[in-house]
Amino acid sequence: MKQLVVCSLGCLAYSCQGSGNKHADNQAAATILTATSEKSLTDSLYKYMHLSEFVSRGDSARYVLYGENLGTDKIGVVAITDSVLLFFQSIHSTTQLTGRFTFADYASDFKKDDLNGDNKDDFIVYGNANMHGQKLPYVFISDSAGVMHYRPNLSLHNISYDWNKKELHSFYFGGAFSVHSKRIYHWRGDSIEQTAGLEYNMGNGEIEVYRMRNGKRFQRKLYHNHNEAVFDTALFKIDDY
Repeated sequence: MKQLVVCSLGCLAYSCQGSGNKHADNQAAATILTATSEKSLTDSLYKYMHLSEFVSRGDSARYVLYGENLGTDKIGVVAITDSVLLFFQSIHSTTQLTGRFTFADYASDFKKDDLNGDNKDDFIVYGNANMHGQKLPYVFISDSAGVMHYRPNLSLHNISYDWNKKELHSFYFGGAFSVHSKRIYHWRGDSIEQTAGLEYNMGNGEIEVYRMRNGKRFQRKLYHNHNEAVFDTALFKIDDY
């Protein structure tokens, strides 16, 4: 069944792109695709929403369609590369468009997770990996009714929730001579506040571990001489990366 989906949508992509101007740049091509095929791609998403999970990637990575069951509900994504992302949810047994925003990225992966400890599924669309292998997440948080909302303020690299400490964790791996980092956030109602962090300067080997108070950063401890063990264990341990 999944192979049938990919084949059908691949044909759709070809028909949407048409002959076009072969000298147009990538941005112009993405704009043309958005204008001519957004409705067609949405129709295709609806057509295959009966499947428990599916993914289809268009020719030349021009778009990605994704659908998945989250318990009794379903979600769907139409991500047109460097153009727009459409987010669909089943509400009262009807699939509806609940989110649309500019998407200057490529949808590489998808993940359901609970990011605030409320025992409701949240959802992440991951962008394309940068030169350091880091993918920017586009996060959707469930409200009390289970409806997900896009939260651009939660676009934190390698975001995860620590159930034991009730903390939101984020970390970033830079290049060989740039900065690696860790950050800890706590939920304050429906918003997050950074409470601690760490920066590892790979160029000079210094690691600074700090706390945050009232939005200001206070140095707690400074380490020297490329102490990778400190980076690995300070604040929180990075597992399964």
